[in-house]
Amino acid sequence: MARIWYRYGGPPADEILVRFGIGRVTFHRRVLGLISTRQFRSLLTIEDRTAIERVANGHIGITPVGRPARTGPIGAASQHIR
Repeated sequence: MARIWYRYGGPPADEILVRFGIGRVTFHRRVLGLISTRQFRSLLTIEDRTAIERVANGHIGITPVGRPARTGPIGAASQHIR
């Protein structure tokens, strides 16, 4: 399901609930756990795995490495450093 839906930003929460009986965040955490296993790594291309990770991380609130999380408008942090 994650492989089919990741191109569209992930499956809808209601679809996850109906199919698996779990919430959106739990689903995405499980997806991340599964695709990190050796078995699943061999089934997915690196591009697919990276894209699924990006979508799943976005749904559970994890920012990709190397990209700081935005906490407010650009430049807002510099206003506090005086």
